[in-house]
Amino acid sequence: MNDGIRWFSKDLTDVIHGIVPGRVYVVLSPTGTGKTLFELNQTAALLDSDDVQVVVAATEETPRYLDLLACRAAMVSYADFFYGRLTPPQVKEVQGWRAAYHDHPRLQVLQQTEPTLTDLIRAMEEREAPDVLVVDHLHCLARENAPMPQFLDRAMRLLPEWAAELDMAVILLAQVHRPQSRDPLYAYRIPTPTSGMGSAKIEHSADVLLGLSRKLKDDVPKDALGRLAKGLLKRGESVRDYEEPNTARVTVLKHRMDDAASRRSVLLTVNRGKLQDRLAVVNGDEMPLWVGDAWESP
Repeated sequence: MNDGIRWFSKDLTDVIHGIVPGRVYVVLSPTGTGKTLFELNQTAALLDSDDVQVVVAATEETPRYLDLLACRAAMVSYADFFYGRLTPPQVKEVQGWRAAYHDHPRLQVLQQTEPTLTDLIRAMEEREAPDVLVVDHLHCLARENAPMPQFLDRAMRLLPEWAAELDMAVILLAQVHRPQSRDPLYAYRIPTPTSGMGSAKIEHSADVLLGLSRKLKDDVPKDALGRLAKGLLKRGESVRDYEEPNTARVTVLKHRMDDAASRRSVLLTVNRGKLQDRLAVVNGDEMPLWVGDAWESP
């Protein structure tokens, strides 16, 4: 059951099993929980694997995406890099990683500034099928005039067909629908299979559906948790005061090949750092499980 390409976390691989060609893996996540960092680490892990060809359809501009990937590898904050707060040796290391990823023979990043699904289709028709297609993130490809449900219907019909026909694994990052009412614990609630925008299509078509969320501390008092859920904060109090720092929970919401894996969770933490706007790593003193990997299993 553990055949396939590994995930960036050994614990994640043990729970989900390897990434298998022909299947669609969806990471469903609220804003600000670290799904882009999740994807950056997975892309880096794929490139560490022998002979794995990767195409990334990133909604970031390509230069910025490569900078994010390089900052992750150099274990520095992208914000510090962007605002010129790194030391010259750190900048040199980031530039070296960026050049390495730019010239990497097994990585292709689509060049569109704001790609649409049509752009993705055209780009894929012009190149040999990769082993893994990564889309970060799905809803941002909906820049055409079609309504979101119609876009997702088309996307989630096309991408599984591609995966099967091209013997290619597809990893999609997708956005959780924001609740209509204000919910201070929005980012801490484990997504449900039907909590994405137009999620019926996502849930139906995914082979593996993962929910990514931030984590509150286990010892939050019940009275505090009740107040937080209602948005009743005391003066100077923040939900972050009760947050498990630098930690995300990955929960298996659906696993078509292994029902027993469903509802199992893995906690992942950023190594000696924080999620830069929760996106890159700062103060990385030790190398985690794999060299350059910003995440480790606690």
